[in-house]
Amino acid sequence: MSGKVQEIATLAAWVAGGTLVGLGVGMLYAPRTGSDTRRAIVRHAKRAQIEAIRVGRAVQSGVAEMKKSIVAKHDGQPIGAAA
Repeated sequence: MSGKVQEIATLAAWVAGGTLVGLGVGMLYAPRTGSDTRRAIVRHAKRAQIEAIRVGRAVQSGVAEMKKSIVAKHDGQPIGAAA
């Protein structure tokens, strides 16, 4: 795994972990009613989903770039083919 892809994956893991911890702490200390808390959880979940989609697209783009560079490096020949 390249360094850039690994950094993105690490960032995604930290974002997801932070979201879960934040939700847990928020539920413990929230001075809100149950319905207000549920709405807040849904709002946070939607934000996390949007962030996950953004990170997924960034990873997909990075993989596509690596694929292009590998294909260009091998002049379109399959990897392992005799030159």
